[in-house]
Amino acid sequence: PLTTQIGLVLLWVAALVTLYTGYDYFRAGLKHIMDE
Repeated sequence: PLTTQIGLVLLWVAALVTLYTGYDYFRAGLKHIMDE
């Protein structure tokens, strides 16, 4: 059904956004650690 496809797409979008923000946060934290 269409609702299942929409749900899967939203789930993937949420996962990708989480991965991206997590990576960005991790990179910023790593840079901060390297500076000290």
